[in-house]
Amino acid sequence: MLHETVEILAESQPLPVWHEAVPHRPVRAWRAVDVWDSERVLFIEYEGPVPHTLMARIGEVAPRACSASR
Repeated sequence: MLHETVEILAESQPLPVWHEAVPHRPVRAWRAVDVWDSERVLFIEYEGPVPHTLMARIGEVAPRACSASR
């Protein structure tokens, strides 16, 4: 569906510069957890035209151990 939509838009508008760009490829992923299990950080490392690492921080108000005892 997305491919068809881009084709329709390309008839009336120029394509964005990233349309033909080489995609970044994920090569490694890992996570880190704090000692209370209330905060987790996920990392995904990409290679490609510009190697980079994407980081996502996941925080919880109440740690899992505490919420299980409620």
